[in-house]
Amino acid sequence: MGRLARIDWVAVAIGLTTLAAVTFAFAIAPGPQVEEVEEAVFDQYQRWKPRPYRLPDPENPGQLLPAPPVLVIDIDEASLAEMGQWPWPRYYMAEMVWRLTEAGAATVAFDVFFSEPDRTSPAEQARAYARFGELYAAAVEAFEGLNAATPIDHDAIFADAIARNRVVLGTVGTDTPQTDRLPPRPEGAGIPIIGPPPDITTLLRHFEGVTPNLPLLANGASGIGAISLAKDAGTMVREVPMVIALADDEDPYPTLAIEALRVAQGASSHVLKTSVGSGQTDFGDTPVAVSMQVGGAVVPLSPDGSLRVRYSAAIGERVISARDVLRPEGLAPGIAERVAGKVVFVGSSAPALFDIRRTPLHPRISGVHIHAEIVEQIFAQDFLSRPDLAEGVERVVMVAGGLIVVLLIGYNLPVLAFAMLVGLLAAILGGSWYAFSAQSVLLSPVAPALGVALPHFIVSGYKYFRSERGRREVTRQFEHFVSPEVIEDIIGDPERFLTPGGAQRELTILFLDVRRFSTITETMAPQEVITFINKLLTPLTDVIIENEGTIDKYMGDAVMAFWNAPRETEAHEVKAVRTVLAFTPVMAALNAEFKAAGMEEISIGVGINTGECSVGNMGSLKRLAYSCVGDAVNLASRIEGQTKAYGVGNLIGSKTAAGAPGFAMVEVDSVAVKGRAQPETIYTVAGDSDVANDPAFQMLQLQLTGARAAYLAQNWDAAETAYRQAGAALPAGIFDPAALSEVMLARIAEHRENPPPQGWDGIYVAKSK
Repeated sequence: MGRLARIDWVAVAIGLTTLAAVTFAFAIAPGPQVEEVEEAVFDQYQRWKPRPYRLPDPENPGQLLPAPPVLVIDIDEASLAEMGQWPWPRYYMAEMVWRLTEAGAATVAFDVFFSEPDRTSPAEQARAYARFGELYAAAVEAFEGLNAATPIDHDAIFADAIARNRVVLGTVGTDTPQTDRLPPRPEGAGIPIIGPPPDITTLLRHFEGVTPNLPLLANGASGIGAISLAKDAGTMVREVPMVIALADDEDPYPTLAIEALRVAQGASSHVLKTSVGSGQTDFGDTPVAVSMQVGGAVVPLSPDGSLRVRYSAAIGERVISARDVLRPEGLAPGIAERVAGKVVFVGSSAPALFDIRRTPLHPRISGVHIHAEIVEQIFAQDFLSRPDLAEGVERVVMVAGGLIVVLLIGYNLPVLAFAMLVGLLAAILGGSWYAFSAQSVLLSPVAPALGVALPHFIVSGYKYFRSERGRREVTRQFEHFVSPEVIEDIIGDPERFLTPGGAQRELTILFLDVRRFSTITETMAPQEVITFINKLLTPLTDVIIENEGTIDKYMGDAVMAFWNAPRETEAHEVKAVRTVLAFTPVMAALNAEFKAAGMEEISIGVGINTGECSVGNMGSLKRLAYSCVGDAVNLASRIEGQTKAYGVGNLIGSKTAAGAPGFAMVEVDSVAVKGRAQPETIYTVAGDSDVANDPAFQMLQLQLTGARAAYLAQNWDAAETAYRQAGAALPAGIFDPAALSEVMLARIAEHRENPPPQGWDGIYVAKSK
């Protein structure tokens, strides 16, 4: 119950509110910034562990399987430099198709679209010349034999190559409605959907239309696939649609990579499976894409029909320059062997052809490489997945971790809370990385990390500012009353040192009073009095603080201080007595300065007592001060008052004397101070252990002890003789016995005239404070 009472409920409430806000934000919509951070984490994972281009051979440890059956024919800068600027004549493309097919390519897919006729074709030029009428006839005569034959059509040559071979053409999705220009579907190459027919415009990525190829080319293609990777060419390509919706067409269209794979396998169609068709109900009544089957390969899909690409590093082995395919003398050596049995993609890495993309592994890469990597990934069946339960797991970890950290902070265990925060963050990041690297599963560390870190930092910030405010308050309250070390202790653990409502503790209390203050200052102006008091009390205060005392208050020319609070002080009686002795050289220096200024000598009286007190913040609801109250405090004040009555500079109570052995002390009297019936034996301090071991002091102490014994026995003659001898002795340490002897001799004379009553115990009842 004690530990429960120490919970910082305000901190817990702030932490739980923060955790609830984070949880709610992620449950509703985390926002694009958070999603981008999550994606950046997954991007980094891919950079740390790219998809291996060649997989280990499970049957031959230490060996690698053959490279994936995918190649890229790159219309690169070197090809453009050697063969001319783009666009090339279409018979180049035709020759490329024939050569690749004859080399054994499983299919040739173009990440290039041919939406306009080849302007280099003689047939196209003839049509252009015809526009000039008579000028055309003159031009024809200049070209021998041009009239004798039908002008050559490069597009027809290319179309013939497409129709006779396994060629897949690309088409580009647009946001402009073009329902009259949708790409043709190769015969039988539909995409049946398993399950109730969904509204594909809401199920899949949707485009209003396409930029199609020339019908002459498209009609003979074995397959047509969309090459749209992202609407913005500068967007990071992380997911690529495998199937899309076009305009108002009720049937979906495949994209280039998946269509090339279909043609390469000789499959007649694709099969799209949705959540409803597969019996999954996690998404409610609205179907989402689950997977796509093409031939013997199954491709897991995101709900919108996309595949998250798992990229490999840049591999030169998958790329052949187009100039090595289109050499006049035929394929470059070794090309045929590399092409045989491969899915071949034709595209360009030349910046001038504007097909440069960004991926997690490559800041600049041609789009054709992305299509190739998709097919490689499908062949390897190496996919990244984000299961339906991933989000739920992340939320559970977020809430559980956040609760643990909040409760530890609430229990005022900041070090343990921070250690737990670091441990949880390490576990979250480590678990997320393990899921990716070992299981190919995408578990985001962002939500759990925010759920753990935000409450911690917000609550820690609150506690820090509250602590700073408390530090300023403690410093303001104590900076003039205790040492800086004590202030730091209080700030470090205010609950320990500043117990709310006060605490019972044994204290040693000191009262200091300036003798004849009114007489000394009666001729001073008010400002001079303040200057005088400050000059006098400042060094005396410093002595108290240096000896670990706490200044309670200033009362005009008086000072109250105590030991053993707010910080517990070992041997507090010793330190209080040591303070009394330290006053002597300070007063000597002050009096020398005052004498030089023409002032009379100043003396002080000090009273000390030890006993149980109530100590804590006291006062009104609007103004509190750290102070102590109790009988021991009152007695200390009364003891100080008796210093004038006994003519000594200091007096201490019996409990203080018992707690400070080793000092040179003299028993003075047993006195019942005013307002208190219980008597108290009081002592005066003469010096430290050096004085206590001085034979002269020991002789003086022996004389005073004998005098007091005779006094208590009412042997007035012996007592008088002993006190006169002691009074004539030289001062010992800071104690001059002359004044005390005079007081006791006067008291003996009074007892001679008025003998004490029967049963007298020697206790003196003080008549003044």
